[in-house]
Amino acid sequence: MKTRKSFAAPPPVEVVTDPQALLDDTASLVIPLPENHNGCRTIDLTPWLGKGIDAWVWACAGQLRAFLASAEVTASTVVNYWGNGLRYFFEFLTTVEGPADPAKLEPLHIRLYLDWIAERGWGYGTQKTRYDAIKAVLTGLSRRQIVPGQEGLFPVNPFPGSQSRVKGGRTAVVRRARATGASPA
Repeated sequence: MKTRKSFAAPPPVEVVTDPQALLDDTASLVIPLPENHNGCRTIDLTPWLGKGIDAWVWACAGQLRAFLASAEVTASTVVNYWGNGLRYFFEFLTTVEGPADPAKLEPLHIRLYLDWIAERGWGYGTQKTRYDAIKAVLTGLSRRQIVPGQEGLFPVNPFPGSQSRVKGGRTAVVRRARATGASPA
């Protein structure tokens, strides 16, 4: 008989989120990773210090460490959160003058981020990937009460029809055929 998946929440992980407590310890912004299929061994957030978003850098480093310590997500997923989400969110925060403090994040900033990633010229699927990765990190920060848990912080379905857009050409042919009542070629 198969073992049933447990949906119980992992025990809370204690992570230092106060940048003053770690002010001289920038080594804590270099996050070592366990072996993963991405081959990434560390995530280094130190280049983002001094760009006006230090509170975000420290909070996000703590969140990535919390993900790893709780085994809530795999190391490969943490690498994805960094490579597909956080680095672009940090760029957004520094170029669009987003909130310098995570506690000041509002739904308006999320909408501005969605506009910003749309302006980059990336494909629809890439935009969704960037958004999904940062949403996961921001949700983790919200659970830890670093980002305010506001109603409506994230828009409902900001990428409508994304599943049908990323399907292959054959799927589109079958859908058109079903819509017209014809047989797929």
